[in-house]
Amino acid sequence: MIVHLVNPAVMGGLEGVVAALVGALRAAGDQVALVAVLDRGQPVGALVTDAERDGVPVRRVVVPPRRYLTEQRAVRDALRALEPTVVHAHGARMDVMAAWAAPALGVPWVSTLHGFTGGDLKNRLFEAVQRRALRRAQGVVAVSPLLAAQAVASGIPAAAVACLPNAVPPVAAASRAEARAALGVPADGTVVGWVGRLGREKDPGLFVETVRALAARDAGIHGVLVGDGALRDAVARQGAALVAAGRLTLAGARPGAARLMTALDVLVNTSHTEGTPLTVLDAMQLGVPVVAAAVGGVPALLEGRGVLVPDRTPMALAEAVRALLAERGR
Repeated sequence: MIVHLVNPAVMGGLEGVVAALVGALRAAGDQVALVAVLDRGQPVGALVTDAERDGVPVRRVVVPPRRYLTEQRAVRDALRALEPTVVHAHGARMDVMAAWAAPALGVPWVSTLHGFTGGDLKNRLFEAVQRRALRRAQGVVAVSPLLAAQAVASGIPAAAVACLPNAVPPVAAASRAEARAALGVPADGTVVGWVGRLGREKDPGLFVETVRALAARDAGIHGVLVGDGALRDAVARQGAALVAAGRLTLAGARPGAARLMTALDVLVNTSHTEGTPLTVLDAMQLGVPVVAAAVGGVPALLEGRGVLVPDRTPMALAEAVRALLAERGR
């Protein structure tokens, strides 16, 4: 039994990777289960509900905030009930939990390292503890070459680190008209989009400011932001004037958002840290041009295939979008 241990957001790349792994392992005949650690009051996203619908054994572990000893015991008990042969952890917090719980149960554990996000002091401390925990893992899968190098540099044994860049399944694309209607954006004109989790490391506010810079000079460009997360209210306040002026649509979380990317003329990725972003891979397979900040694993993914912007500013991103739109053949 392979048990994936995750603290899932409503949507995001990590959740997409876990869902794909669960589906592929089951298709290969492996027994797979999920332990989902949920903060009290946290919304339950599609990763959990889809797994339950599909008959995957799921243990929901609902924990109070910042009660880590309580969380450790609850995670251990949930894992014990599933009798894993291996625990596969995802994310800093779950890596720390796995490093404690798996040895206590006498089973090996591995981690998929989706990225280091940095951020505030609390998150940096958690990631420092995560790096120490990962030194005891039987295997660490890094989703980009840069992340693999960072893992080894942080003290994780090189023999335990494997680089396996993310991948996405084929997408049954919606028609352009269907996708634009579903997202509530103009049927005609140019649509520039952003898709992802509204988290600090993804920097959705930078996309709002990029749309503002585009709107100042380009009357026919409309922005759409697809996703949900912790920064939802902040992004809504930041983009309120653009929404009121009809220049920006906040589409919220959309199940199957990948198939709706056909609505876009350009996808913009504004992250300040990345592994191998699934949204960029989805755009690439649908033939949607990508303008992205040159961070993390993005340059290795887009070199020669997209537009990389070294300077993470609204003006630099807006100029890159304008230049790309001026070369329709490109």
